[in-house]
Amino acid sequence: MNMRKSLIALTLIMALIMAFAIPGAAIKIAPYANPLHDIMYWNAASAKLIIQNPEGESLTTSWPSTVDLWNYNGTSWTFDLPDGDKFAFSKRVDINTTNTDVAGTVRSVSITQTVTGSGAVHEALFVTLDAAANYTGSWANAIAARMNFTGTGSGMGGTAAVISAEMNLPPIASPGGSYFGYQTYYNVPTSATLIDSTSFNYAFELYELVGGAKGQFDDYGDFWNITGLTPLVDHVLSADYVTLRCLVSTLDKFLIFSTEQNKLKFINTVTNPNVADGEGSAIAVETNLAGTATGHITSLSSWVNIATAATAFAGGYVSAIQTGIWEGAATEIANARIIFGMRMHKLITDTPGRSCPFSVNTDNSGITAIFDVQTRSDLSDDDDDAETYAVDGWIPLYIDNGGNIRYIRTYK
Repeated sequence: MNMRKSLIALTLIMALIMAFAIPGAAIKIAPYANPLHDIMYWNAASAKLIIQNPEGESLTTSWPSTVDLWNYNGTSWTFDLPDGDKFAFSKRVDINTTNTDVAGTVRSVSITQTVTGSGAVHEALFVTLDAAANYTGSWANAIAARMNFTGTGSGMGGTAAVISAEMNLPPIASPGGSYFGYQTYYNVPTSATLIDSTSFNYAFELYELVGGAKGQFDDYGDFWNITGLTPLVDHVLSADYVTLRCLVSTLDKFLIFSTEQNKLKFINTVTNPNVADGEGSAIAVETNLAGTATGHITSLSSWVNIATAATAFAGGYVSAIQTGIWEGAATEIANARIIFGMRMHKLITDTPGRSCPFSVNTDNSGITAIFDVQTRSDLSDDDDDAETYAVDGWIPLYIDNGGNIRYIRTYK
């Protein structure tokens, strides 16, 4: 029996050699009642060719009595299976290639799926990792990719990416559909119960930095590298690189970029401004009140917290908000109203219990003065001109919690 199998194997090897030597030839396998090869044999009783892999999984198919199993077209060899059949000879396929090419594009595996019909879902590569129990260990990846630089290897001044996704959009007007370079799809079954824990996370993406010299990446790396966008008004990247447009559900939202690290600083350039109050500013904060308030309401809060044992600079300012207006050369503001503090609005139709532009709470410690000025002339007129003033009226200066209003007199 061993001698017979050896002769059959030798015959198959000779046939392969002849097929390689003669372009356009094909190996013809006629039906045999006994095994032709360890993983292939013809079952005479069922008139089927049976192919079996080392794990015992088999593919059975009905073929003619003579089959072109291997074909050589003068350039490459192909292994024929009937359309629609799927079979792997092993649970693991290793592809090891070595190339010394110095130009062009070298691909170890290339898959081209040509679509000639509409209506179907087309996927050039589909990978499924099934895990019915706790068998996945510490890591499980349906697709794992690694680019390994060793020795003196480097990106050679070009771009090196572990995964590259490219899309050529349809060269037509108003193409239908949605187009993404990358999509992550989550399916949370009805029976699933997620865990609210910092030890277990659920996210669309995970970014992880490891390695003994990861501090180098901390120093010189970027979280994202965005190129090709032109910063203009109504663009994906806004003018002055302030915001990046994102679609959240069906609404446009804007991711804010600061122009300096460790502080929220935005540069907003408005050309030929003619905007309504509150619009066109670098920072606009709106709080929309709904329901019944159960406490104070504020739209913007700014605090300076002086920690225990902290020391302020002698003579320096400690201010919760600092505002100002700077004028460049060759500007014209002679007829403008310059408000270098703030402009406040009261745009309400109802009658509140009290209405004041300021509210002061000093924890009952009193204040030194309402304004701090460099010199008296910063805020008051100089009496050296011997002007006289007539009493003009009274300005309500403040109202306390008891409802008591205090006034100051004005003159003209």
